[in-house]
Amino acid sequence: MAAFSESQLTTPDGRVAVDWHLMQNGAVTLFPDRANFDFAATWLQDSNYLVHHIDCADHATFQQQFSDSLRFQQQFGYDWNGNLDALNDGFSEFDFTNVAGVVLAFSQFDTLLDRDTRVAHAVLDIAEGNSRFHLLFAHRLITIAHCTKRDAIIPKLGGNDSFWNTIRWVNSGVAPDGG
Repeated sequence: MAAFSESQLTTPDGRVAVDWHLMQNGAVTLFPDRANFDFAATWLQDSNYLVHHIDCADHATFQQQFSDSLRFQQQFGYDWNGNLDALNDGFSEFDFTNVAGVVLAFSQFDTLLDRDTRVAHAVLDIAEGNSRFHLLFAHRLITIAHCTKRDAIIPKLGGNDSFWNTIRWVNSGVAPDGG
């Protein structure tokens, strides 16, 4: 079974489907513009994706929201403590039942980059690699990150380059739902 069928590549009015656009070049997309990041998250949620919002501004909030999104307590009996190997393990257990896919939506990702570049890069790399694994079972795992630092150096993720969103949906007339 393919992750996308031909009919899912565009919306009924012929516009590019946001999920298809985001996954064409990899599972991780960076958004310099907050309005387009929010638009993508809302479009995905409205399209039956389970969207986990993770705020990176505060370390404790980031860690707790990430732990909750990955159901660390249920999987391992403790909250995620920052261990990156455990994080990678946690990515294997997303519940894709009755949803089009799962989305990790990181807001204020620049703050995480500034606070701990190694962890920020590892989070995106782990997300990219695990998305590829889930696609083997026709499960979509998409990661979007709001990052205003266009000069941020993001190393290869899962062996692929990171990508910046190229479509300006908000106030452009090209939004899939007329936004």
